[in-house]
Amino acid sequence: MGGRFVKVEQKRQGKVLILYVSERLDNLNAHELVKTMTQVIESGEQNLLINFEQLTYLSSSGLRVLLGGAKRMETKGGKFMVCSPQKMVKRVIQLVGFDKVLSVYDSEAEALQHF
Repeated sequence: MGGRFVKVEQKRQGKVLILYVSERLDNLNAHELVKTMTQVIESGEQNLLINFEQLTYLSSSGLRVLLGGAKRMETKGGKFMVCSPQKMVKRVIQLVGFDKVLSVYDSEAEALQHF
């Protein structure tokens, strides 16, 4: 069955590492994003932006991954932000109140201005 796997691609924009997360982020594949985020945070990355422009589904497991990444980055003194969520993904983030604990921006350009 297609669409079960999350895709994570990395790109550097100046001092910010951007992770492009696409397709679905749920309990079947959240560990992939955890693995990637852990590697980049532990390598000393200080500015991490998660781009959800191509993400079509975000489950509670995916939300936990985001919160864990944000907390881990905070303990390292870095910045963790989310940008470009599609309408439904943004709604999920807002419904659970994560827009109050995570920095969420409508566009990548807007988020990059806050690093």
